[in-house]
Amino acid sequence: MADDAPVHPSTIPLLYADGVLNLFNNKDVVKFYLTRSSPPVQSMVQEASSAIAQIVMPMRSFIETVAFFQVSAREMIERGVFSQEELNEAMKLQED
Repeated sequence: MADDAPVHPSTIPLLYADGVLNLFNNKDVVKFYLTRSSPPVQSMVQEASSAIAQIVMPMRSFIETVAFFQVSAREMIERGVFSQEELNEAMKLQED
């Protein structure tokens, strides 16, 4: 089948994102926006964030993605990429 053809990385869109702006859900799907921050313009006091992509996922896929990121984060902590304390600080910021 044509769907089994290998996908070359250069054919996949590349997005650089600084974060997630927000997240909405119902029982079936999750939707969130990726954001990119821009350096402040002279008249602005802080960075400007703008949405660059909208992601819509079935709920089951979102759950599996969360699990994937949790396992990946644990592995990165074990390899010293970042610390558990850094993750804890980021979690605290999200909860506030």
